[in-house]
Amino acid sequence: MTSMEFEGRTEREAVAKAAAELGSESFDVEVLEKSGGLFGRNKVRIRVRTLSAIPDPMASGDSSSAGSVKSKKQNNRPAQKENRPVERKKRVEEPEVDIDPPEEKVLKAVSSFVEGMIERMGY
Repeated sequence: MTSMEFEGRTEREAVAKAAAELGSESFDVEVLEKSGGLFGRNKVRIRVRTLSAIPDPMASGDSSSAGSVKSKKQNNRPAQKENRPVERKKRVEEPEVDIDPPEEKVLKAVSSFVEGMIERMGY
């Protein structure tokens, strides 16, 4: 039985690395270490055992041990998406609204407020 260890930021990433390196998607996965780091620096370490090296209990003819062997098969292929045409919604044109320009006293109030803020900031 061959086993190898892989690391990734997530369990899924580590399993994907294992599948890419081994060229197989049938293997047992054992999570050895999950560490949560600061600022998203997580780290997961897994051990992968290839299933091709595991003897098939059904092939040997021994039916008593057939129920005792359990394996977790990983299938990392994304589900195939159906290519359906996307229905585009028609844009509803919004009516133009005439907006009156602000009154002179509002402009003066906003202007003095902004000037005061800039002055307090030291500019």
